Amino acid sequence: MENKIKKAAEFIKKNNNFCFLCHKRLDGDTLGAAYSLYYACIILNKNSVVKTYEDEVSQKFSFIYPEKDVVEEFEIEHYVSVDVADLNLLEESYKNKKISLCIDHHETNRIEADLKCVDEKSAATCEIVYFILKELGVKINKKIADCLYLGISTDTGCFKYQNVTQKTHKIAADLIEFGADFYNINLNAFDKKSKNRLKLEAQVIKNLKYYFEDRLVVVFITKDIINSSGASLEDCGSVSYIAASFEDALVSITAKEEKNGFKISVRTKGFCDASLFCRRFNGGGHKKAAGCFIEGEKEEVLEKLLKASSEEFKFVAKEAIKTV
Repeated sequence: MENKIKKAAEFIKKNNNFCFLCHKRLDGDTLGAAYSLYYACIILNKNSVVKTYEDEVSQKFSFIYPEKDVVEEFEIEHYVSVDVADLNLLEESYKNKKISLCIDHHETNRIEADLKCVDEKSAATCEIVYFILKELGVKINKKIADCLYLGISTDTGCFKYQNVTQKTHKIAADLIEFGADFYNINLNAFDKKSKNRLKLEAQVIKNLKYYFEDRLVVVFITKDIINSSGASLEDCGSVSYIAASFEDALVSITAKEEKNGFKISVRTKGFCDASLFCRRFNGGGHKKAAGCFIEGEKEEVLEKLLKASSEEFKFVAKEAIKTV
């Protein structure tokens, strides 16, 4: 991995006019990685811009954006994808662009790029970017520290997921030393919720369904539920933790209705592999957290989920389950 870091840093050092691409349904890691590189480019006197899916913005993470509107007065020469595991997560206008550099931590990464800096052992893409910036000799200021800390904190569930390592904590400690406002970042990411978000959560809890002797919990978040709660697109983010919090469940599936089907978020415990499950539906992610999209009506999608769950996880006796 050290060699990949060096090559990525060398690429950025030798080139200019970058466009950093984020995945759709913005989260802290893709935003944090993109904007930490953007602010580093300012220090390095290089031109860069961040592009999000259909100009999607995050109100919750508004502190990460530049104080002034970015005026793009240069011709983009290099597209760099950050935390993007698949081209389908990019806006249509960018899917056919040549990706010069791919920086990611998903083991299911399917991006074709001239240079790939992918490490599935990293808890977040921002961990990888941290080492790229160190290799570049960039002095990490408060703004960059906030970006990187946001990505690491959100992709580790505030440092409670199994992807957390000693390295993760050491990097976070460095970022706090560099000025990262860890208290307010975590407050905004995990604890602040709008009234409509709370209404949505109440509906999610009400609609939880249990299968296979409670070892699988499924919840469908339909458009009716979203509309009745008044929840915004951002309010609907990261609700998968609700189903995953049920203590007896080995697998939790949150299905959010979108155009022509449902966006599926899978969380697992013990031996169950969420990424293998989602690959059945051309999705992917991590062993404990993955996603995909399934076309169809609610009843049809539920049938597919239950069939795939039975085949993939097999739901062996609880006594035989080994936590890893």
